[in-house]
Amino acid sequence: MGKKRNVIWLLLLFVLVFPTLVVAKGITSDMWGEIKVWEHSTESVERMPWVYGNTLYYAKDYDIYVSTFENGVWSEPQPVPGPINTGANEINPCVVGGGKVLYFARY
Repeated sequence: MGKKRNVIWLLLLFVLVFPTLVVAKGITSDMWGEIKVWEHSTESVERMPWVYGNTLYYAKDYDIYVSTFENGVWSEPQPVPGPINTGANEINPCVVGGGKVLYFARY
């Protein structure tokens, strides 16, 4: 194997009481590198990452946020635009359909 991975995978790591997003880069096809806290992680509850292409969707404090990976850097996360986030709790983002359909849970 030994093939370099070009994809960055986000994992969940529990730091103290709250989950936060972390990243582990693939060194080879069968080995992961050091796990580090994602550069835009905060002290908020951040979980349920979904990567579609170069775009990361995740739940933060029960709203859905988005960040894009361009030129080796993640953009500052922003709430997903439009009527997605409400006063209810939005979680579990999942993007499909060529990036044109966002499934998520609300309770």
